[in-house]
Amino acid sequence: MIDRVYSHILVPTDFHPDRRAAYRVALAAASGTGATVTLLHVAPMPTGEEEDEYLGLDAIRLMHRSAEGRSKLAETAESITAANAELENRLRAEVPSHQAGAVRVQCVARRGEVAAEVRRFVREAKVDLLVVTDSPPGLFPTFGRKLADRLAHDMPAEVVRVTPAEARREPATV
Repeated sequence: MIDRVYSHILVPTDFHPDRRAAYRVALAAASGTGATVTLLHVAPMPTGEEEDEYLGLDAIRLMHRSAEGRSKLAETAESITAANAELENRLRAEVPSHQAGAVRVQCVARRGEVAAEVRRFVREAKVDLLVVTDSPPGLFPTFGRKLADRLAHDMPAEVVRVTPAEARREPATV
């Protein structure tokens, strides 16, 4: 499947269980090569009129802010840093150390438009392999074919699409 040695492998994720197939491919490609695997989660930024209503935080946090009398638009650098740290901890849980073995896995959380941030990270971090899960479109197909298609066209890194194993199918009985 992957017959080259890479130095930096990126796996964008939205925490969907199907993304774990991409983690396995990235870890296998990095195993024994000294390559770094980066898991990247991009939290979407609000746009236009939605900005007043959505700050990329869950409903409970918005209710807490309201109860505390804090302005919805007064998101501080500290709150953004805390939210990113929380996401990075969640990313670390995606690939436990026993699964990573000797492969160096780093976790990065960013905010912005997903495809733009993935492209930016690839260029900044000199990523030479991007592993994207090529799952069938669903309710939120952002990380499915649409993201893979958008990234494959103008990416300075090689793009590998991974189709998750059909683990949900029942084994055939005789």
